[in-house]
Amino acid sequence: MKRVLVGVGIAVVVLVGGALALRQTTYARVSTTLEGQSQQGRPWFGLADVGFTLSGEEVTTPVSDWSFASRPSGVTIQINPWWGIPYTIKTSIVASTDGKKIYIVSDYFAPPAGGEDLRGRFPEARGWNRHILRDPRIRVRIADKGIYNFLVYPLTDRKEIESVRRVFLQMVPSVREQFDGPEAQRPRVHAFGLIPQWGINAVRDAHAKAAHPLN
Repeated sequence: MKRVLVGVGIAVVVLVGGALALRQTTYARVSTTLEGQSQQGRPWFGLADVGFTLSGEEVTTPVSDWSFASRPSGVTIQINPWWGIPYTIKTSIVASTDGKKIYIVSDYFAPPAGGEDLRGRFPEARGWNRHILRDPRIRVRIADKGIYNFLVYPLTDRKEIESVRRVFLQMVPSVREQFDGPEAQRPRVHAFGLIPQWGINAVRDAHAKAAHPLN
């Protein structure tokens, strides 16, 4: 009987811990529909886009033009949270206009009527945003192009941020329409730069930026 109680207790702890962990990931997805965006403050928001670790062939050949990578949604990113079990989310990826740089995007949408406004709560309102700032190592699957290893750093250059936003808004007309509307309906688009891990100097620079994001 005692063993049964211990087993039940462990199961309860695991379930509660799992629920809390998932709660940290629920502000995950980049939804491009008004219906999806209206759910962003709810506990289950983004759970459909949370998955297990990535498997498949890794790409180690340097890429000189990332133009092929731009996707408005559906790009799968593996993240390393503080609890030590990697998980994946789906978001958008953006290549610079010249194809030389690559970024991931995180949207903070305007709240529905009476809902909580999360737009000013970057990065804490998106669990995966917090996790990649804590541990900048990520793996990314881009459609059928394979899996790429990157380091993430937060963008601090205003011109670069605006450039990424412009490209993203061109890809997603529904979000661009919201930007053209009143302030109460405008989302905030945050971006993170990606550095491929096959370049030693780039890796060192990315680590420095991740450690000192405001400098």
